Amino acid sequence: MRFRRRRTAELVRHIGGQPSAAQSILMSRIVRNEWDLRRLDAALNAGEISAHAMRTRLAMENRLRLDLRELGMKSVAERAPSLREYLAESEPAAGEQGDADSAAPEIVPRSEPAAPGVA
Repeated sequence: MRFRRRRTAELVRHIGGQPSAAQSILMSRIVRNEWDLRRLDAALNAGEISAHAMRTRLAMENRLRLDLRELGMKSVAERAPSLREYLAESEPAAGEQGDADSAAPEIVPRSEPAAPGVA
């Protein structure tokens, strides 16, 4: 249960949140297949797996690969804040106005060097 919740939350973050109905089905199948693969791997490590179970495991591994590809192997970049959100976050709160030392530095124009041959 804990594995399913944690893995589903990771997949939701991977796609950028708010999965569609189709994405929810894929994520549910991905989590279930990964759990079953882990159980079969434990049986394989213990030497308790039949030839049929091994073929089933390989088919499940392929299904997991295809489902992950369908969901999208590359994660969605986290949404950048809008200009309004950015400005709201960067404005100092009331009473937090900095002192004169923390004010923006004065911008002094740079003098351009004279072109060669110009006096």
